[in-house]
Amino acid sequence: MELGRHLELGRAIGIGVVFTAGAIGVDWGFYHDNINTPIKDFADNLRDKYGHWPIDDVLQYAPSAVYMGLGAMNMGNLRFTEHIAVATTAWLTMGVLVNSLKYIIADMRPDETARNSFPSGHTATAFMGAELIRIEYGPWCGAGAYALATGVALMRLYNGRHWANDLLGGATIGIFSAHIGYMMLPLERKWFRIKTREESGREASLVILPFAGSNNTLGLSLAMEF
Repeated sequence: MELGRHLELGRAIGIGVVFTAGAIGVDWGFYHDNINTPIKDFADNLRDKYGHWPIDDVLQYAPSAVYMGLGAMNMGNLRFTEHIAVATTAWLTMGVLVNSLKYIIADMRPDETARNSFPSGHTATAFMGAELIRIEYGPWCGAGAYALATGVALMRLYNGRHWANDLLGGATIGIFSAHIGYMMLPLERKWFRIKTREESGREASLVILPFAGSNNTLGLSLAMEF
């Protein structure tokens, strides 16, 4: 128990340090000239050679989709309704924090299209989903999700949509939001009468069956109980 508290404290400190490292990059000229700008120039050169790849617009949602999909298939410690509660709280927390900071800080994007660069919302979304997976399914599944989230962050640099410090801010907000989702779950169980597996007395189930229709058509039927 003592070791667990120390690990949580260390994680919280780490999140704060990394977020601070991202936030100071908004106005600190040395940071901008020696870190942000060289990385931007490198990304611009790559993009000139290989073109624009907006795949990050879709991949940002993949970790959250996997988290909800595994929950729907009755995998993990929580019932599917608990997955919904955790994910909803995490999404709301992340959305409020990201959009509030974007509006307050109003930092110009590298491509100069808008003043809402810090923090990266795509990165926050991806890392929030990755941390949800890590918490629920362990470090090995989490490692794969984090690799995907890192790829989303790097694509934001590649596509010229964010500075390097924006990614640090977004990633930490995403991770923080995932923890808020789990921290609020005990209260939400009381508020919304969400039952645990032990209390419900039955497991959620998801059944997917193929079927053949008329005119040689094929399809899938889905039935879910939770």
